[in-house]
Amino acid sequence: MTAEVQAEISDVDLQRGRVITARIWQRFNTALFDCHYLRRAIRFRSTWSKYTSVFLALTSSGGIAGWAILKDAPYVWAVIIGLSQVIQALKPYFAFDKEISSLKAALAANENLSMLIEKQWIKIQNQSVDIEALLTFEDELLEALTKINQKHMADVKLEDNAKWKEYAGKNATEYLQQHYPWE
Repeated sequence: MTAEVQAEISDVDLQRGRVITARIWQRFNTALFDCHYLRRAIRFRSTWSKYTSVFLALTSSGGIAGWAILKDAPYVWAVIIGLSQVIQALKPYFAFDKEISSLKAALAANENLSMLIEKQWIKIQNQSVDIEALLTFEDELLEALTKINQKHMADVKLEDNAKWKEYAGKNATEYLQQHYPWE
């Protein structure tokens, strides 16, 4: 093999390496974004679950006391009790607890994935990984992401919330800039 052919192969490998590392960097950013977004979704559902549970507990245990306190306006207490019965009937359809459990599992899996990507990124920065290893890692990464979505997110419908996206993007970017300012 001539020196020209060898140089040409090296250039192609270098270009492939840059493309692959750019994709891994983007997946790193996305994994961090997903972690922050999932935290917001968990917090949102936890808050609503807590509010509905507290409301139902107060209305069920405070039935007689509430009626006595609001004896001058019994229709107010009747509306509150009626509302609590509707919420009690609909609560299984809200599925807060099930979704929170799924989201927490997805968050843990995404955090583990983020750590794996970060470890790989450190290897990339130290130039201690070859192109074939990067391709293998990228395939494994895509497989892991697919499994996370199939296993944990199949029954969860995430909101498309602009404020959560802004928060998640800001936090992911801050982390990357703090730890990898030269990227």
